[in-house]
Amino acid sequence: MKVCLVADALEPVTGWGRYAGEIARGLIAAGVDVRLVSPRDHCRYRDLAVHPDHRDLRSFMYGDRHWAKLLLKTFPTLYRAIAGCDLVHCFVEPYLPALALLPRRLSLVASLVGTYSLPSVHPGPERRLVQRAYRRARGFLSISGYTARRVAAEFPVDNVHVVPLGVNTADFHPRRPLPHRQEKLLLTVGMVKHRKGLHISIEAFAHVLEKHPTARYIIAGQLERSPYLDQLRARIDELGIADAVEIRGEISEDEKIDLYHRGSVFVAHFLSSATSFDGFGLVYLEANACARPVIGTYDSGAEEPIQPGRNGLLVAQGDVAATAGAIDRLFTDSEFARKLGAGGRIRADELNWQNTTERVIRLYESVLKP
Repeated sequence: MKVCLVADALEPVTGWGRYAGEIARGLIAAGVDVRLVSPRDHCRYRDLAVHPDHRDLRSFMYGDRHWAKLLLKTFPTLYRAIAGCDLVHCFVEPYLPALALLPRRLSLVASLVGTYSLPSVHPGPERRLVQRAYRRARGFLSISGYTARRVAAEFPVDNVHVVPLGVNTADFHPRRPLPHRQEKLLLTVGMVKHRKGLHISIEAFAHVLEKHPTARYIIAGQLERSPYLDQLRARIDELGIADAVEIRGEISEDEKIDLYHRGSVFVAHFLSSATSFDGFGLVYLEANACARPVIGTYDSGAEEPIQPGRNGLLVAQGDVAATAGAIDRLFTDSEFARKLGAGGRIRADELNWQNTTERVIRLYESVLKP
């Protein structure tokens, strides 16, 4: 079985990058003959950067995102890359229009990850090509039941397998001194953008501070170029909580691990709309791997990793009072917080990259079965 994997930047700091990178590594370790097609300049996995069958591809995330220009630049590369392959797996939805034009004899598997999996978010001609790719795909890997439902509501897709993301728990327990847990430290990790709901969690934290004046809140992640960041900072000043809230930029993997261990509660208030949503929420599993309880939202990808009452809590989207109540409960009831943290460690062990890779291989085998 020769498999062509099509991905964008292979980097552990983004959802797309971590997803494709970890599965690619798992497939190679399992002995699958892999041809990797991704931007060489944006590969932060050293072993994948030197993979002998690695073809260069134009990046969507770090290049011109106009769909037609991407199609023209990537189609020739993809057409050549499929030679000799039995199956092509597209991890990143923006490459689907080009793959829709490839010969039909090639088995196509498509990942359904998040916003870009919805045909409606693409302009007319691109939308028709995405739908064409969906019609010809022989299998789909959805990272959550929520993502699968969102796509099915717009376009009928068959042979959809929900295969959650994973985490390597050992990566979050390196052999070096780690920070001790800090009481009443709230933590959010992820790109600072509107759909992460930081304006909701900040408002909720302001309420929590009234009861827990020693509490602190750290927000860490890539800072998107938009007015949103300025709005958050302005609101923090208006609430008079600047001394208790810290917004950091992108951090290293070691810094991220240290933060997870320092924090006592993790929150990511995902917001879903008709044109934007988070399909999973790998950050919840990462916090769980460090035995920290997590708070997410219903009607989002957070429903996949979080099992309420076992490893975290779910609240209604946009509900400041419910979010504040969840944080307060975990700050106040240390025994309940420890229970969820312990359950989180078990949940992280269950959803590991090896299990994810094994399920991917089984799908490949079923697709290629005569």
